[in-house]
Amino acid sequence: MAGIALLAWLRSGTRRRRPRAGLAYLAELQNLLDNIFDETERIAEIDRIETLIAPVTGDISADLDYVRNWINAHRVLVQAEINLPPTGFSSQPLHFCIF
Repeated sequence: MAGIALLAWLRSGTRRRRPRAGLAYLAELQNLLDNIFDETERIAEIDRIETLIAPVTGDISADLDYVRNWINAHRVLVQAEINLPPTGFSSQPLHFCIF
């Protein structure tokens, strides 16, 4: 998710007009990752809701494992993007040329 927003910024003229904007974006992303994103809390909420709906749905833990795994892997993916942000495009990619 962050990659799309960062790539959009990198491709825009804003990068040339406001070069510090990208650094501020990455700093805020790091702040959110450090202070807001809490895997343990998210997993506990999934477990809580699973317990509430289990009488109706039955055992859906296998279905929710995908979500749990995504949450557990997300920090590493976002941190990697912060550590080495995308460079953007030097020119328009060919696949956008449809005429």
